[in-house]
Amino acid sequence: FYPDPAVGEMWLFSISAAPVRLLQDICVRRLSWSPGGGVIVFETVNEQLGMVIPVIGQTWILPYSGSSPDWGTGGIAYVSGGDIWVAEDAGQRPITSGDANDRWPSWSADGRWIVFSSNRSGNEDLWIVSQLGGTPVQVTTDPAWDGQPDWSDDGQSIVFVSKRNGTEELW
Repeated sequence: FYPDPAVGEMWLFSISAAPVRLLQDICVRRLSWSPGGGVIVFETVNEQLGMVIPVIGQTWILPYSGSSPDWGTGGIAYVSGGDIWVAEDAGQRPITSGDANDRWPSWSADGRWIVFSSNRSGNEDLWIVSQLGGTPVQVTTDPAWDGQPDWSDDGQSIVFVSKRNGTEELW
């Protein structure tokens, strides 16, 4: 799947060369598959979270305002009010809090950790926090901007975007 940057529509295509088809004709930003792959969570341009089931094309707008959703085994991590939250069957709960601007949460494969970027140190760096919440641990300290982290499938590495060389590059 991919969001069309010109209009924000959500399209689905198969790598087996099946025809590309329109899933939703609404403006969307970040997308994330459910752990089983049957549902997609997305962020609308109005910072509402929604879900779509590609097989039947049914869509729901969730009762949560937020951005940057990432669906892991522990629920849907997202940003609301500058903090990381998790939506799960029992409801929603905060993972981080405070004056910092926390962004781009990403689940570890085992669902125990969330990596995110934050300016809580005075600079945009990467942090890790338990899926239960608690005190985040800083994992990058470069003076350049670090953001948009994502865990590897084996949980041993984190890829992220940084401006360490003056332009946005993968690290």
